Amino acid sequence: MGGLSELKIESALVREQSLAAGASPVSLKLRTRTGALVVGGRRGDKLLENPDSHSAFEPGDIVYFVGTSRALRDALPLFDPAATG
Repeated sequence: MGGLSELKIESALVREQSLAAGASPVSLKLRTRTGALVVGGRRGDKLLENPDSHSAFEPGDIVYFVGTSRALRDALPLFDPAATG
């Protein structure tokens, strides 16, 4: 488990005015652009396990990521423009 010490877990709320609203992880090139990996989400009361990388995010979704601190710092502004990158 020591090899995983650099990985972090973070969540973000998809804001209406964000680049992520209406986009999918694939269309955002999230993994190649930031290094962050979407591992799940929440839409209303429903947990989205094993999310489809081609499914679009909707405003109000909560997205769960895993990645290095840098990857998460780079990814968060795509979901919440107020987040500092």
